[in-house]
Amino acid sequence: MLEKTSIWFRRFWGVFLGLAVVVGVLTNISDLRDDFKQSSLPTTVSAPSPTAAPSNTPPPTSTPVPTIGPFQFLLLPKQARAGEDCKIILQAAPGSVCHLDYYTPDGNLSTARGLGLATPDSQGKCTWEWHISAKTQTGTAKLVILLNDLQETHEFEIIP
Repeated sequence: MLEKTSIWFRRFWGVFLGLAVVVGVLTNISDLRDDFKQSSLPTTVSAPSPTAAPSNTPPPTSTPVPTIGPFQFLLLPKQARAGEDCKIILQAAPGSVCHLDYYTPDGNLSTARGLGLATPDSQGKCTWEWHISAKTQTGTAKLVILLNDLQETHEFEIIP
């Protein structure tokens, strides 16, 4: 009887400690995910207009304003065709955190597969490749690129 109680007691505490470890790991992952989401949100800046806009001008969108920074792009298009793939390659140090957001010309954040987080390869290259829908309107699109704690915003043209 004492032996069965001892076995039960060890199993109970083994399961209890195992669950405690799993809960601790999940909590840390959730905290890291929340921290990354907060740090990866694109900042928006609206530049003042030197003249009054005509009354038929659509309201401004909350898309990012282009910036120029220290990033080293191996491939950064100046234009892309609607209905085709687009590819960007950024040079980064191995182990860096790379993230790309693409805003369509109408100001919407794209959820196309191939955007978001990218892991640098052994040569430190972060690569993103995604399909631009044929239904995407022509105009100026925006790219918001994050490399660790740095952010750059670039514009490129969507052509028919």
